[in-house]
Amino acid sequence: MRVLLFLAAILGLAALPLQAQAQAGRPGNVNDMILEVMRTDLGKDKEAMAMWLPQEFFVAAGMTQAPGLDSRELEKELAFLKDYAVFMVQAKTKGEDGPVSLSTSQLRALATLVDESGRSVKPLTELPAKVEATLNAVRQGFSAKGREDFRLLVFPGRSQDGGPLMASPTRRGAISLRLAKVDAFPGMALTWKTPLASFVKPVACAKCGEPLQPAWSFCPWCAQPAGK
Repeated sequence: MRVLLFLAAILGLAALPLQAQAQAGRPGNVNDMILEVMRTDLGKDKEAMAMWLPQEFFVAAGMTQAPGLDSRELEKELAFLKDYAVFMVQAKTKGEDGPVSLSTSQLRALATLVDESGRSVKPLTELPAKVEATLNAVRQGFSAKGREDFRLLVFPGRSQDGGPLMASPTRRGAISLRLAKVDAFPGMALTWKTPLASFVKPVACAKCGEPLQPAWSFCPWCAQPAGK
């Protein structure tokens, strides 16, 4: 895939959160994905927002920007992102002259990513050149939109044996992004329970046929266990 097309897809991703509409859409629709990957935590002394950006999200954003591309080729081009868990984070605390955004270095020191079994990892401070170049394109896109207060945090996505370390948007689990308390910022914990509906094919109850969210364990209408 040509570099310019790749960068256009990533830069287009930067504008999508500002354009998202709360409307029903087809599976894989980027607007629907945005609504699911975003979490907020608003309080008296804080304003926090985070977007989980899985590899599947980058692929969907790229297909939105260039729908004529072969999705399999794009998935192959972006396969390296599966080794990481990428989050776009904005955290503000109340200052004397108005809201104050936490810096990237502050967020790296405060942040921890935790899965459903309690395993935790800290953000990476050094990244391969290919990953850093991709994230720089995202940063430039947000800067062009006047959103410099968004920071990117990157966590390891695989264990030492190569297996998945944290949750995937397409399999059952959970993942939490936690920021510790510092000064006037009271801390936060944002959680995503997976799978996320916009990342997987829709499912229906095998007994009553009602639509089910993929993360549900049973049908709320007839109590049939999911997947049976």
